[in-house]
Amino acid sequence: MTRPARMATRMAPWMAAALVNLPAGVQACAVCFGKTDSPLGKGLHWGVFALLMVIFAMLAAFGAFAVFLARRSMAVEAEEAAEAGNPPPSSASAPQISNPLS
Repeated sequence: MTRPARMATRMAPWMAAALVNLPAGVQACAVCFGKTDSPLGKGLHWGVFALLMVIFAMLAAFGAFAVFLARRSMAVEAEEAAEAGNPPPSSASAPQISNPLS
């Protein structure tokens, strides 16, 4: 048996005893007891909302950075083509793919 497994086996009875001997007020919050209109429940809801806003803000920032990099890449390619004397590629010269659904 590995060392972490032995440690977990030795600690399991102590952890179980600690959980059983906790006071009732520590074992669950107001949301778990079904009282979601308490200040604790409202705070929990606002905390979840705030974390969701952080996640959406980070996703938007990553998306905006990807768009920035794509535009910057196209601008650098156009600038390099102009310096080399080649016209920048236009959308008219790109191959057209027909829509199989229409």
